[in-house]
Amino acid sequence: LILGRFTAERKAILDAMRRLLATPPRQYIPVLFDFEKPGNRDLIEMIVQLASVSRFVIADLSDPKSIPAELQAIVPQFPSLPVVPIIEAGQREYAVAQHILRRQSVRPVVAYRDEAHLMMILDPEILMPAEKLRGELNPPAFA
Repeated sequence: LILGRFTAERKAILDAMRRLLATPPRQYIPVLFDFEKPGNRDLIEMIVQLASVSRFVIADLSDPKSIPAELQAIVPQFPSLPVVPIIEAGQREYAVAQHILRRQSVRPVVAYRDEAHLMMILDPEILMPAEKLRGELNPPAFA
């Protein structure tokens, strides 16, 4: 699940990340919540529902709008769901981010300079740590 702000600049970066996540050898099925919500659910309900079936969450904290509420709903409810927050270099996390960022299921914030830099660091700084944390939070049932 990819969360972020959908201004033109931010959406272009999130779309590029979505495309790269689906490109072999990665072959994830990324969901970017950029569609109309159904009339019978509010935004947070839809985000929580998508998070419940996600392998991990990548949350762009750049220019936050609804991200604080989304993470506040997801992180406590799914303690075994890895969350990798990212942010454009030069920006700061929103005011109460530390409440969420200190949780065991949340990786340290990864800063990126621009779209090209984000694509370059996607595997080593976002995907590999997300998968590693997923293994730590969800150990095999039988050893």
